[in-house]
Amino acid sequence: MDGERSKLAALSLPLLQGLCRARGIPPGRSSKEDLVERLVAKRKAKDGDANAARKRPAQVSIHGRCSPESTVVLLQSGDTFALGAGHGAPSGFRPLRCGRCGELFDLGKATFTHDPKRFWCPKCRFRAMDPFNEVVDGGLLHLCLVTAAEHRFTLSLPLLKEWRAAGEAVWVRMVALDCVELLQVWPEELSLEADGRELFRIAPPEKGHRRRDVPQELTYQLMAGPNVLQLRVNASAVGSGLAL
Repeated sequence: MDGERSKLAALSLPLLQGLCRARGIPPGRSSKEDLVERLVAKRKAKDGDANAARKRPAQVSIHGRCSPESTVVLLQSGDTFALGAGHGAPSGFRPLRCGRCGELFDLGKATFTHDPKRFWCPKCRFRAMDPFNEVVDGGLLHLCLVTAAEHRFTLSLPLLKEWRAAGEAVWVRMVALDCVELLQVWPEELSLEADGRELFRIAPPEKGHRRRDVPQELTYQLMAGPNVLQLRVNASAVGSGLAL
């Protein structure tokens, strides 16, 4: 933590205030030293929560009775609702409990053909898949299941300049849901545009060659403020998770 404290202390007060807002900490009129300590404390608390989650036994039964306070994540819409008395599940609802965070996840049209004990929801996969580029608090800007050939959404980045100055980066990643490994997997074909500009394109691998799938960094391709993104994929992407 001393190394992180030193890096934070080297930032200007406005940048520290922006970093606090990005991590859900109201900066108010706090001094620079106080903001550094609050950011370090936030990181310690996050590490403690992550350790507790790793030690928590997995809850894997998806056929048993759910308690009224069980939280169900509908990733396609980003909404949550309580499952229990008085709350009817939507048609086609197919829950599977995440072995890491314990939340129920709606598979929807996706499939998971492996041992349910090994299932992790997309949110947990994206947070754990790259330990060298850790997701900061509130860092999942957009998360969805790919269910169609096109997906259009708006990404609002009012603090992008502060994030750049603080060394934060914006990455786009995808995972195959029907898999137990934490791997970056692009569909056979993909393109992503922002306000009509192509950010990157994934082409099919050459015949007889294996493609190396790596995440794409968009930190300097996106604009501070609203960005209208358009994702286009082929059929191989159905059932994949997308996150920025």
